Amino acid sequence: MTRFFIYALVLPFALLPLCARAATSQERVAYVLENIELTGSCQRPRSYYLDDFPVVLGAAPLKSELAQVRGWCTNFVKSKKVYSAECNMLHRPPNTAYLTVNIREMPPVKTARETKKNATPRLAKDLVKLLSQWESLLDQKLIQDGITLSDEVRDGILGSSDPEVDALAHRLGVAVQPRLKNVLTVLNGSPIESDRIAASQLINWSGNPAAVFPALPAVLTDDSVYVRNNASRFIVVFVDELRDIDTAKLILSGMITQLKLPFMTDRNKALGGIRGLLGKFPALTSSIDAETKSHLCRIASTSVLDNVGGVAKQLLDVLGGANCAENISCK
Repeated sequence: MTRFFIYALVLPFALLPLCARAATSQERVAYVLENIELTGSCQRPRSYYLDDFPVVLGAAPLKSELAQVRGWCTNFVKSKKVYSAECNMLHRPPNTAYLTVNIREMPPVKTARETKKNATPRLAKDLVKLLSQWESLLDQKLIQDGITLSDEVRDGILGSSDPEVDALAHRLGVAVQPRLKNVLTVLNGSPIESDRIAASQLINWSGNPAAVFPALPAVLTDDSVYVRNNASRFIVVFVDELRDIDTAKLILSGMITQLKLPFMTDRNKALGGIRGLLGKFPALTSSIDAETKSHLCRIASTSVLDNVGGVAKQLLDVLGGANCAENISCK
């Protein structure tokens, strides 16, 4: 199972037009392929995965060579004998790019959720409808209207700098708060992924983040990458509302587990969440073990992005530095 995505950092998920032309063209692209970052649960050395990579790093590749990279990614699972892999070509302004390869060597372990017959917890239909309206309105503002939005948190709910979006956030808060217990039950107990995803968004309007935090350690290891990432975002947004250090320690443990999952989004969200937790509770630095420090070292040494490798370096500084041997093997 291999997927190949190309997107630009300045325009997320937009195809780089230079990569879309015919592979027979010998024209060079307008950027330099700067680096390859291996992420995921891979056990073999870096050289094993990259020994047949078709493009020389540090040079502007030919269009035909990019087609070869696409083929390399497509054949990665079979040639390297892994369960799955995901390639992302990221454009880094002004003129560099790098390839990220997310590797999973073994199938994921599924979490068993036992519920009594006809007792699957479900969300109220009006909550689902309001959430759908929220997503549609955000799409309209961000994509159609090109409006830049910023989050505003007050009274325990996620609001917005846009008055129309903020008004809908208030309606969501009014609807969610009396049914928060049900939302949390769905979040932790429903076997239906779409319901858990919706619940992981609805907690943003709980009005009482302190009541949500104890439910999150388990959510950070959910089977769904969307549920995990929504939970991580909640932690980043509402960390100032977290008061109990014991709960914070459990959440930190969950985020450390998430940090090591073979998905780039998990890693990035976990880095931000861990930084927020250590900023709020400096005493938790003692909970970061040597294995996690080693993982941070690898991220710091392989990532070329400030919001990834840069954050890993910040965390290592907070932890008093670490003996990061120059080892960028993916393991």
